[in-house]
Amino acid sequence: MAKSKSRRSNVFEAFVLVFAGAVLLPLGCRDAEKQAERLATYIQTNASILSGAVREVQDDDGTEYCPRLLYRYVAEDRWLESGEVTPLGDLPCSSTRAKAEAVLKSYPPGMQLKAYVDPAQPGRQVFLLPRRSSAPYFMMLGGLVLLTIGLWLWDVRPRTGRAFAWVWSLYALAGVLIMAHERFSGPGWSLPVALALWAAHCGVPFILRAEPWDLSDD
Repeated sequence: MAKSKSRRSNVFEAFVLVFAGAVLLPLGCRDAEKQAERLATYIQTNASILSGAVREVQDDDGTEYCPRLLYRYVAEDRWLESGEVTPLGDLPCSSTRAKAEAVLKSYPPGMQLKAYVDPAQPGRQVFLLPRRSSAPYFMMLGGLVLLTIGLWLWDVRPRTGRAFAWVWSLYALAGVLIMAHERFSGPGWSLPVALALWAAHCGVPFILRAEPWDLSDD
């Protein structure tokens, strides 16, 4: 009875980990792809800083201080306003107000610089600073770790193990294709990520003690 309960507990924990990893990994891939595409295809236009402010964000871990910028830019022969600073949105938050204010001091009101607009929708899609965020790659790494641990905990019958190995193989292959596409868009760090995905593709079926390409019943 105790062994059965332990088994059910392991399966539940494994399901939670696999589900969380299956959510994080594609979200990270999506943001990485969006960031690479915007950095590669958006065109420059004139912009001017209007104002800056520090916004406090409170949660269970404490208070974070987030620098926010408002700027105007030229698109479709008129001046528009936006608060989108990086290809993925806002500037990163800081643990202290002083650090956030120091970021804003680099962009005083009236400062002239270049913004980047989508040539297809210049009045709607824009960002100010061509900074690359590492957040999508931490999400992908976290998703891979959770998926690996979850599949290892599952440790099911050989046939089911082979099925999960197949699912993981297809998942890893999809990630590799996404990162390979991004590789040709410019970023130089995507090749190591693709290699890490291939390592997971080969390693997880081994952990499951199942042949990844064998779906036979015996």
